[in-house]
Amino acid sequence: MSTHTKERRGMPGAGRTAAVAVAVSVTGMLMVPAAPATADLQDQPPSVSVTILAGPEGDVSTVRATVSTRGADAVAAEIDWGEAGPPEQVTIARLARGVDHVYGDDGTYSIAVTVTDEDGAVGVEAVPLEVRNLPPEAELAVDGVVEFPGGDYVVTRVDGSVEASVESLDTGSDDATFTWSTGAVAQVFNDGFGPDSPLSPAGTAPFTASGAVTERFATAGVGYLKVSVDDGDGGVTDAVTGVVVTGDADAAHGPAWWTHRFSGAADDPAMDPSTAAAYLDVVAAVSEVFDEHDAAGSLGDAYALLAERAGDAEKRAAAELLAAWLHFASGAVTWDAEIVLDGTPTTFLELMTRAESAFEARSTSDDELRRLVEDLSDVRRSAS
Repeated sequence: MSTHTKERRGMPGAGRTAAVAVAVSVTGMLMVPAAPATADLQDQPPSVSVTILAGPEGDVSTVRATVSTRGADAVAAEIDWGEAGPPEQVTIARLARGVDHVYGDDGTYSIAVTVTDEDGAVGVEAVPLEVRNLPPEAELAVDGVVEFPGGDYVVTRVDGSVEASVESLDTGSDDATFTWSTGAVAQVFNDGFGPDSPLSPAGTAPFTASGAVTERFATAGVGYLKVSVDDGDGGVTDAVTGVVVTGDADAAHGPAWWTHRFSGAADDPAMDPSTAAAYLDVVAAVSEVFDEHDAAGSLGDAYALLAERAGDAEKRAAAELLAAWLHFASGAVTWDAEIVLDGTPTTFLELMTRAESAFEARSTSDDELRRLVEDLSDVRRSAS
């Protein structure tokens, strides 16, 4: 029986050995990796994230990019600006700060940023960049612009001509087309040979161009000389100057003569209604009193003002002031004609500017208004 007992005591030892073997097997399965993670990280290319600050044509656009890698460090970068030229080589640090570029023309450009790491892996991101168009600037130059109380105008007589020139400046590499109020059209090509292509970032920018025209004015009145500058990409800029066209009268007349002209008398051989109306347009343009202070826009308005010349001092001054402007509108007196007042020479425009200022001032006394009437009467006497 003792032998049987010893054999039973040996069985637990055999059981422990089996349990240990199972434990080792489980532990071994937990320590074996599924795949070589280090190799996967090294095979992944750099990740590139691009941001763009787009400027207009002729101005700076900026491209920035952040680069992230899981393996080897990024060492080289380049930017394809979408202009069909070679990519620009940049450093990773410069790419992070921002790289500036100027496009000479508006349009949509495809930007591609390429980054290469130490192992030759390449990461690329492409994004569109919208460069907007800017309209051209235009400066119209006209000789003989005169500063009247009512505004600035070029002055010419009936059948006279006005010469004008224009210079345009376009920040982009666009053509310039000049269209004048005369109907004349002229085009200046950016490359000097032919029309600008839809995308021409490598053209001349900024681009200046010029043109000139002579316009004849056949009738009296107020007109304008205008030029439109078109860059061909939707940008249009207008430049305009007002033109006062006076008649060709050779004598000045008093308020009574003008009163009859605006009375509505039929078949007046001295002046037809359309000419009289044109003269009133000239007065309204150059004067700050008519029609702002006193209505004189129609023949009836002018007649009412002129017919009241025998009234109080203010009405007499208004009638004489209107008559003096009509001397100018008819061409009997030029804006720079010499007027002698008490032996002292002045110009018609200087006198009229002072007269309008005095007429509009609330502090002007009746005696001063009567003196103003006398001075304005000297316009007629000087022109006769």
